[in-house]
Amino acid sequence: MQEVASLSERQRRVLSFFNDVVRDTGTPPSIRQVMKHCGLKSPRGAELQLKALAQSGFILHRPGTKPAYRPRVVGETSSIPILGSAPAGHRLDQPEDREGALLLPWRFSDRSFAVRVQGDSMRDANILQGDLVVIDSSRSPRSGDAVLAIINGGQTIKHLRMRGAAWTLEPANASYPTITPSSEGDRVVGLVVAIVRRLRR
Repeated sequence: MQEVASLSERQRRVLSFFNDVVRDTGTPPSIRQVMKHCGLKSPRGAELQLKALAQSGFILHRPGTKPAYRPRVVGETSSIPILGSAPAGHRLDQPEDREGALLLPWRFSDRSFAVRVQGDSMRDANILQGDLVVIDSSRSPRSGDAVLAIINGGQTIKHLRMRGAAWTLEPANASYPTITPSSEGDRVVGLVVAIVRRLRR
């Protein structure tokens, strides 16, 4: 891999923006985001800059995948699909909507995915509006764990409380009520295993 000093000023600007977005959001910027932020005239121009960085070894290029351009990370990594949003608040109908992928420098199971948090009912558990939470649907949660559940057809993130065969969902905010499952389709989808937060807005 070449030294950063060997890059053109424009390539250094694109690489700096690329790494900043990955650090702040956990996902690489889109080609259009690179174009707009770095003052490039077209998506084609942005892609040429990214390809040059990949050829120099600063980032990875995997054609046919999303995202196609990824940070170079040493060690184990996981690409976690982002499947829309889930309320940590009042229940809402949220159809599955793949938004892209979350790249993390840890190994997760193949049955993991991420959802974006809406609402503040889990704020006292440090799960906040706008966070991306990683859900592992292969692991069985225990009472007290934070989980993603389906209630009345909508997704919600809460603490699971189990009492024998019965279970409820408890918020981490006194302004919200405990949820008791009441329909046949209500179920726990998976365990919350990681939280990714953008520190700079």
